[in-house]
Amino acid sequence: MTNATVGQKVLCNGFEGRITAVCTGQLKGMVEVRLASGTVCVGLSDAGLSPISPTQDAINRASDQGLDLFEVFG
Repeated sequence: MTNATVGQKVLCNGFEGRITAVCTGQLKGMVEVRLASGTVCVGLSDAGLSPISPTQDAINRASDQGLDLFEVFG
């Protein structure tokens, strides 16, 4: 992942989260990600960090609500 913005939804090591800060100075190239279990600081080049597409976000929310994807997407 090369570009990051505050508020962007991401998968961080398999867990959904949201970027809360893009670090500068000595920590340039790292971001803080808020997960359900707390906040972590990871590198943008970390293989475990990837953006969540709007489609994937909709699928995840439907799954969390126990909806059948055919009901959501027809």
